[in-house]
Amino acid sequence: MKFESWSRFTFCCEGSAVAAILLGGSIPAQSPRRSTVEVAALIEDAAAGDPAPSAAAMKQARGPAETALLRARWAALRLDTRTAERELAAYFASGDTDPRRHSIALSTRVDVAFAAGSYAQAVKAISTWQSLHVSSRTADETASMAQELGIASLLANQPRQTVIGGMPASIPTMRDKAGLVRADVAINGLTQNAILDTGANLSVMSVSAAKRLGLRILAGAGSIASPSSGQIATRVAVADRLIIAGVELAHFAFLVMNDAQLSFPIAGGYQIDAIVGFPVFRALGRVRFDRAGGFAVGRSAGPALAGDTLRASGNDLYVLANVDKVPVTLHLDTGAASSGLTSLFAKRHPQLIAGLARGSEKIMGIGGNTIVAQTALWRDVKMSVGTASTSLPQITIALDLPAGRKEKRLDAIGQDVLGAFASYTLDFDTMGFELGKPTGYVSKISASRSRLRIPIADLRASRCRQW
Repeated sequence: MKFESWSRFTFCCEGSAVAAILLGGSIPAQSPRRSTVEVAALIEDAAAGDPAPSAAAMKQARGPAETALLRARWAALRLDTRTAERELAAYFASGDTDPRRHSIALSTRVDVAFAAGSYAQAVKAISTWQSLHVSSRTADETASMAQELGIASLLANQPRQTVIGGMPASIPTMRDKAGLVRADVAINGLTQNAILDTGANLSVMSVSAAKRLGLRILAGAGSIASPSSGQIATRVAVADRLIIAGVELAHFAFLVMNDAQLSFPIAGGYQIDAIVGFPVFRALGRVRFDRAGGFAVGRSAGPALAGDTLRASGNDLYVLANVDKVPVTLHLDTGAASSGLTSLFAKRHPQLIAGLARGSEKIMGIGGNTIVAQTALWRDVKMSVGTASTSLPQITIALDLPAGRKEKRLDAIGQDVLGAFASYTLDFDTMGFELGKPTGYVSKISASRSRLRIPIADLRASRCRQW
């Protein structure tokens, strides 16, 4: 299953030289220089997590405003809220009046405010963003901000999301008929079986489960965008207590949807009642998924990871990877049965896909509504992250876009890759990602397949305490 948000833009940088510049070094002189508008365009047009545009933007940066803005974006991508806030303060103090850069700075402030659980600040930043006239904005960006404003407004007066105690442990998991990882969690003292999905940028609950578990459903409504169903009205609720793998969390938000919207026409019926999303994993600090059936947090997940292979755009998590030696930054989606590449990848590599066979992919959205996307089929593909690699019989590349959308992702790493290893660990303190020992498992994917996708609005949650 894939939980999509309409991300506006992001960038990341690789290489010690660029990192040194971003984290405190000086900006080297470049000749010739591009205009400030072109530098902003490099950032706006970057694919989610793509390092190349950010490196180009750093080479073209001039003056304290651009320097502070790029440093703020870098810090936000690494979930370094304190540095991001400091650099944003420096940017706004510079008095920069370029509307496109100002828009980027405000969007970054929205990311940072959600990350800190400062929803009132997010409301203020989004309102200011909406008041700016920037011709380069897309309808997706405008709609995404409006959805985030609705969520932030509902949560602005709620207690901050936080970890309040417990003893980190490992709990058993199982896979359901859709291949998704599930585990039992405790919500307000009651047991609930939930899907564990890093690709869900907000936790989700059905109306019936929310009522049974005693979630506080907030007054007011929001909406999400679905490629197959248009705008879907939703509610937001708060769980006063959530216990997962021995750790107790307080005041965590859930998107509440009608039961019928979380029912899918899989043989024998398939109903989702609860999904634990990325904000919870982020708050836990370090988590490990075991293919044999286990989910561990904190010290139980093993020692802190070295390396720097994760990037985040709001609550969307990305991994620096390679597909047959082509560098890509892919959304890490533990709830996706299979990996894939988007039409943005196809656009950037036309010669690669020119001779590939064609197929189709059925995308199943909210309430079981579906759309069919045309795809290219790339066979015998090697996928690697760091020194770990696996081979896939094939991977699909989308060739068309849903109407009215501008693709921002290069797409995702799913269970066909993750399942080829004994475990995978995410460390949000070091922004590390590690695949365990290879298992020899090879995914079998048909030429025409179906995927469940439930698009939801971004919600940034507080990374309050690390274990």
